[in-house]
Amino acid sequence: MKKFLALWMILSLLLSSPAFADGSGLFDDPQETTTRTQAEAPPATGEPVQTEPTQPTQPTQPTQPTQPTQEAQQTQQPTGEKTLRLILGNTKAVVNGQEVTLSSPAQSINGRTYLPMRLLTENLLGVSPSFDSKTGKITIKTSDTTAVLTLDKKEATVNSKKVALEAAPITRNNTTLLPLNFFVKYFNLSVSYDPAKKEVVVKEKILDANPPVADLAFSKESFVQGEPIEYRDMSSDADGDTIIARQFALASAPGTTNADIGKLLEKTAPGTHEILYRVQSSKKAWSQWISKPFVLEPNAAPTVSNLRVSKTDIGRGEAFEILYLQDNEPWEMITETLWTYRHESQDPSKALTQKPLRFFSAGNYIVTLQLKDAFGNLSEVYELPIQVSERIVQTQLSFLASGAGFVNTQLENYGNANYLDVFSTLGDLTFEDTPGLLIMSDSPENVFEYGILYRDTIPAGRGRLLTYHVNKIAAPKNTGAGVIVIVENLDQTPLTFRLEKTGMKGPSPDPHEVGGKVLDTHFAANSPWSSTTIEVGKSAIVYDSRSSLNWKPNNLISMLSEFESSGQAKITIAAVGPNTKLEHLSMLPALARDQHPRGTFHVITKSASVNVPGRVASGILLGKDQAEWVSGTDGITGEVTYNKGNYGVEYKITVTPAEDTLMFVNCRGGAFRGFVGWPDGINRTVSSYGPHDARYLGKIPGGQSTTIRYMLANGSASPVKIGFVPQSMWNTF
Repeated sequence: MKKFLALWMILSLLLSSPAFADGSGLFDDPQETTTRTQAEAPPATGEPVQTEPTQPTQPTQPTQPTQPTQEAQQTQQPTGEKTLRLILGNTKAVVNGQEVTLSSPAQSINGRTYLPMRLLTENLLGVSPSFDSKTGKITIKTSDTTAVLTLDKKEATVNSKKVALEAAPITRNNTTLLPLNFFVKYFNLSVSYDPAKKEVVVKEKILDANPPVADLAFSKESFVQGEPIEYRDMSSDADGDTIIARQFALASAPGTTNADIGKLLEKTAPGTHEILYRVQSSKKAWSQWISKPFVLEPNAAPTVSNLRVSKTDIGRGEAFEILYLQDNEPWEMITETLWTYRHESQDPSKALTQKPLRFFSAGNYIVTLQLKDAFGNLSEVYELPIQVSERIVQTQLSFLASGAGFVNTQLENYGNANYLDVFSTLGDLTFEDTPGLLIMSDSPENVFEYGILYRDTIPAGRGRLLTYHVNKIAAPKNTGAGVIVIVENLDQTPLTFRLEKTGMKGPSPDPHEVGGKVLDTHFAANSPWSSTTIEVGKSAIVYDSRSSLNWKPNNLISMLSEFESSGQAKITIAAVGPNTKLEHLSMLPALARDQHPRGTFHVITKSASVNVPGRVASGILLGKDQAEWVSGTDGITGEVTYNKGNYGVEYKITVTPAEDTLMFVNCRGGAFRGFVGWPDGINRTVSSYGPHDARYLGKIPGGQSTTIRYMLANGSASPVKIGFVPQSMWNTF
């Protein structure tokens, strides 16, 4: 009976322990369990940025703080100690309120708990360990402790003293795992374990018998939303320890804390609030939370008055100013001045979003103004009608020709003219094709699963690679996905593959933004190259978007790069997951093409010359139909394919005008945004949004031959018309 009672008492003690209720011996040191300090509160979801708050310029005397009840301190207050929560065997962990994914989960091995090394050192200790791959030595150094451990050895040194370990550091799945008990003993941590959940919680251990006392006073009784909040910090510490951190919280949302009260209140509604405040000493002990009443007044939207034009009689092409007065909180900036203007004959949706400086057509214009302040408030929209007389001061073409106008300026078209008629077509151009290799991967454009996007065999020599794909992969597989380029050496000697590192552009849901950036890089000079050596019969990933881009769902990425191969090779473009490796390539299916082009084409440049006549507006059409499109072969299906629009094919157009001539871009197939390579070496950004819209490109001298470079931007539509207006028409057009 005595033996039974003794056994029953031992079992009762084991089952009642909050840290080791399962009696499994997960931790070597049962004394190292979590104990709450007087300033600790229930865990919250967020962790503040530890920055110094703004100090007042004219402090006021403090008011007596309202002390929160003990119940509020235990159930509503936020917390800020460094905390690690994880489940044994699970790759998800919560570090200071933020979920992270572990390369290897915490594990129980031979009755000991092992955690990934960097999770412990970088997230809890705030230091980076060093590792010597030759000796297997791991060095961890904090301000007061230096520990050296060795892989697979049960001995270490702590501050130059040898210590014995009951469990040795090990590696699993290329991840170094360290015994948790070692950190608990030597790095001032506390640990608890919930056997039902298999949850491990590791925290900093606070060692301070006299924690600090928080106190502050606001400089005035109320503040306006967005206004700098001034206060005087009167916190103290009985031991004379330095105050190193501060935290604010709203009593209504205790899980969110911030060291900057202004940032904490950025999205808080006006009204009377209860502000919680605490401080931390250099011993890392937190004070009790204190409570202060706080009144937040609404931020008023800015207003505009006396909106007017500087002149009463405005002629066509005459410069003017628009004047107005604005009113807003004196301490707050106006961050945006939003203008629009349109001719009364235009639909409001066609209004230009800029401030007008002159008008070139007679009639009535409608100008609008709206202000936005730093808080994000928008004023009402103020409208100003402006009448322009028939008196001509300067035509728009003369203005542009003078050099005062900007590239991409819209040619006024209040008559809704079709520029296909205005710029009469000079006839079909005769192109000279430059042979070259173009590998184009744009189908399937919307990628719904991992797989091979395009693949073909290439000979030795130079070529151009174009990729354009949108992430339509279903969650959760879309997270961490990417596009890779693989090259397999089919030659009999080691192969060198060089790739121009223009890199992927994006990700973005805006195809015009990505297409423009791709062309800007293509026309830029001196792009760097990467080089990869591939052994006979081997493959290598020569480009991997996962290393630099987060290919977000419904976002596209695109690349246009030159390449050079020293021998015969197979090139593959694939959509892959975050953990896909080279050896997984053979398991990926070839994805079916859609209506977009893909293939291997053997023309990379089309050149043509055009003589531009005088005394008439004329133009040329580029990328108009199949007779001009480059044909090729689909490397996966073997079918004949056409590069509709000639994406990735560079045009070199030599223009010889009879007179000084202005050039314009007019998109015929839809929206266009891209770059044109100009003779001065400066890329010209141009955008056109349909047949009734033409944008200024530049001026070329009469009697001289000028060569421009053009390529249809990814995401834009063809055909595109290049329009010419000679000098004899500048004052009448």
